[in-house]
Amino acid sequence: MKTVDDVLAHAQTLIARGETGKAAHLLTRVLAQFPDQTDAFLLRAQAHFLGGRPVAALADNLTAYRQRPDVAQVIHNLGVRLHQLGQPTAARGAFILSTALDPRGPSLAPLCHFALTEEIAAGTRAMFRLFALLSVDAPLLWRMPDAATAASSARRDRLGRLCTALHPEEPRSVLTAARLMSPEAAQTLIRTRSDLLLRHPSSLIDAGVLALREHWESLALTLLTEAVVRLPAGEIMSWVYLARAFAASLRHDLALEAIDRAIALEPGRVETLREAAALRLAIGDAARASALFQRAAFVPGATATDISGALTALAYAEDLSDDALFATYETWERRYAQPLYPAKIPATPDPNPDRPLNVGILSSDLYGHPIGVNLLGYFERHDPQGYPLHVYSLGGREDGIRAILRRHTTVWRDLERMDDRGVAEQIRADGIDFLIHTAGHTAQNRPLISAYKPAPLIASYGDFTTTGLKTIDYILTDPVIHPYGTTERLYEHPLRLPLMVIHAPLLGSPDVAPPPADETGTITFASFNNPAKLSDLCLDTWARILAAVPGSRLLVQYKKMFADPAVQSRIFASFDRHGVDRSRLHVEAGDLSRYDHLNLANRADIALDPFPFSGCTSTFEALWMGLPMVTLAGTRWVQRMTASFLVPLGLEDLVATTPSSYLKTAVALAGDPARLRAFRAGLRDRVAASPLLDHAHYARSVEAGIRLAWRRHCAGLPPAPITIST
Repeated sequence: MKTVDDVLAHAQTLIARGETGKAAHLLTRVLAQFPDQTDAFLLRAQAHFLGGRPVAALADNLTAYRQRPDVAQVIHNLGVRLHQLGQPTAARGAFILSTALDPRGPSLAPLCHFALTEEIAAGTRAMFRLFALLSVDAPLLWRMPDAATAASSARRDRLGRLCTALHPEEPRSVLTAARLMSPEAAQTLIRTRSDLLLRHPSSLIDAGVLALREHWESLALTLLTEAVVRLPAGEIMSWVYLARAFAASLRHDLALEAIDRAIALEPGRVETLREAAALRLAIGDAARASALFQRAAFVPGATATDISGALTALAYAEDLSDDALFATYETWERRYAQPLYPAKIPATPDPNPDRPLNVGILSSDLYGHPIGVNLLGYFERHDPQGYPLHVYSLGGREDGIRAILRRHTTVWRDLERMDDRGVAEQIRADGIDFLIHTAGHTAQNRPLISAYKPAPLIASYGDFTTTGLKTIDYILTDPVIHPYGTTERLYEHPLRLPLMVIHAPLLGSPDVAPPPADETGTITFASFNNPAKLSDLCLDTWARILAAVPGSRLLVQYKKMFADPAVQSRIFASFDRHGVDRSRLHVEAGDLSRYDHLNLANRADIALDPFPFSGCTSTFEALWMGLPMVTLAGTRWVQRMTASFLVPLGLEDLVATTPSSYLKTAVALAGDPARLRAFRAGLRDRVAASPLLDHAHYARSVEAGIRLAWRRHCAGLPPAPITIST
């Protein structure tokens, strides 16, 4: 017979697995028999909070406090819950009570936070009182960086110096101080105390990881190189972090050597295989990246996220049929989504076809990410009475774009820490009628939330192809991305808008200059895309274009990536195969401001779109700067984005369908200086007057599509392709 302790342990396991609803139900049964079980109330509070039921969580914490007002941990848990619910004053009171019972207990760190963020005099007094305790207990001291995040820079530097003074021979004190101090002071401290770190080699990894996180690439390389020399040969993570340091220093060639050492030590380690795949993909080696991702995906213990990484990498592969791609998504669906379908959350919507509809946006990308930027016009111009927006944010940073999106939202919920089932239950509780799940298989977007069918109708937006989920009804697209008769295989039905993607005018951008060929007499082709998108066939085609246009050159820029020898070597290999002198490659590799990045377009005559993964943001930027772009439209979503911009502008002749026609189009355009001048003179105005910037029309078309889908649903009809033509 199971004891209460056994049941509580099982409940903890359920919570750890994200099954908070089951855990809460189990604990409710325990409390029905044992209402004085304080630990059960505390566990149920945790399950309720993680499952998106904060009020119920607080009620359980209060009950636990009433039962055991003499236990510091119980009072601390109440303080944490109050702080999570936006009650800092009440939380502070709870932390004070908890610390009074246990001066070195769990509430000491949050009290440090309050002390460090008060007025200087009071905060300083409180800080020194706390240090009287911290000086005799180093582990408590090491928790200070998390408590001091909001303190002033000067106070954090002083706190860092105190850390090292109190425990000068503890490597963790040096690392704690470095986390607290300003970047300059922290780097100086680590370098001056390198003797201590070298005597404790395991601390070199921690210091190297800190340097990586803070973008101190040179220091990270020094520390992590020492780590692999001094630690046992089987220390895998030292090689993994060294690979990251080399990559951050734009030496992917050395990063690949380091990660290969890690794989050799443990060939079946999922995290290492994923790291190697990401490094390969970053330099455009999509074939080997895909193979590594798929190898990681089928290691025992691999997660849905591991296979999502493989699915994302396949979008970059040049020799992959539509059927083969779809088969990989089917594997993911059988393995991870199908087991969740029986747990679908039942829907009971009002079947009125004409009532206001609650629209949900589920995304981790609602900030200055391309998804957030592309949805900005829809948020600003949507109908808040007929289609109120509810955002379910799974991550992302606070920035200007996010602030604008928030202002145009009826409800905004930050659910990054909530489990998938809890997010789905929250969406259902809010009565969402039509959910838009963005970029499901990319980082942090958690496609399995939609496996619970949290809304009567769900559409994907911005995923690279099908989501692989039978619970998603539609994919938001347009007639260029998914023309009638498309061969791309989808679980979802196309909901074709006049345009899938819209943009905003690039305010503060440079003026458009005349084509540089007018002055230099030679054509400059350009690409400002991620080198991950540059397939071997793409690079070979570009080399053939340069060979066919005498004296022409290729200008490339994407952050600093093209300065990496591993990236350049792939381009030079194509140049060498086609007899193109390497001096005709011009690399811009600095950290450019937004203005300077856009101004690069004034140094080019013609933009070349990568393939098979075409551009999106980079395409719009080029067109805005009067730079015509040649594209190769393939059969799938990611291969037709640029075409979906060119067709509405009446530039269908720049859309090629084969590599040879791509080459011919680029060469013909290079030989037409009058047309290049006309583009520079009028393309920005054409873009500004086009549907690409008509936010009001876009919002109405999205809402028209939602309404048609809803009416089918209310009529008892299954989802089917929908086209909004005007």
